[in-house]
Amino acid sequence: MESFVQEHEFFASSYGVRQGYSWRSHKVGPLIDLVFGLPMVLKGTQKRVTADSASLPVQKVLVTSVEVPKRKDDLAKVLEELKRSKHDVTLAIASMGDRGKFHNINVALEDINLKAYDWLIVVDDDVDLPPNFLDNFLFLSNLAGLKLSMPAHKFYSYYSFNITHRYFGSLVRQTHFVECGPITAFHKDIIPLLFPFPELRWSWGMDAYWAETARNAGMAIGIVDATPLRHLRPVAKSYGHSQAMTEGSLYLREKGVTRPKREILQNVKVISNY
Repeated sequence: MESFVQEHEFFASSYGVRQGYSWRSHKVGPLIDLVFGLPMVLKGTQKRVTADSASLPVQKVLVTSVEVPKRKDDLAKVLEELKRSKHDVTLAIASMGDRGKFHNINVALEDINLKAYDWLIVVDDDVDLPPNFLDNFLFLSNLAGLKLSMPAHKFYSYYSFNITHRYFGSLVRQTHFVECGPITAFHKDIIPLLFPFPELRWSWGMDAYWAETARNAGMAIGIVDATPLRHLRPVAKSYGHSQAMTEGSLYLREKGVTRPKREILQNVKVISNY
């Protein structure tokens, strides 16, 4: 029956399977990333962002993730980097069950008062983060007034959408799209609109619905280019694309998401200085 479900327009053009400049197979990725980061170094922008991030009042941040048994050390490394922040970081970790990622996240958060936190951050265990990541990331997210945000991908990072690659000369962009991984940050203002998360098995299409919800609520969302991460593992390699696409297509139709993909995957405004 699944094969007869018509693919939703958002999943056209190989959603979730484009791997970009893989650090495993492309030597050019690190060079491109170096070039893109050079202006920030030469102009002292990176140092200024780090210095000015101290001006953001301490935020109460809830970091949540799913602990995969064979990757506990990987997750611990990511969490340790996030806890180096000046902000008040609390962890809520779920053990991997026979559920989808965000179903597991719902389990991790079921007894937590989310109203007590300024930000909820969902993280995966397969990311390499730049120094001062959380302080700079939250500072720039707040600067741009973003209610839903993600760090950009480096050019030797596994990725799914071109829009998530870092932009030349950009600190932060307001967009019409924020992906549901590998790191997604939810401001306290948008959490009531999106939580609890839908208990989809594969999460495809969830981020398109988030984008639609934010737009209807008049909330800005976007991508922070000045804090790019490296995603270390390929996207969607552990499950069948056809099943995920079928589930996602049904979900987006149920939610009434009809805007074409080109409108969802669109930049709105680029902030190159402040």
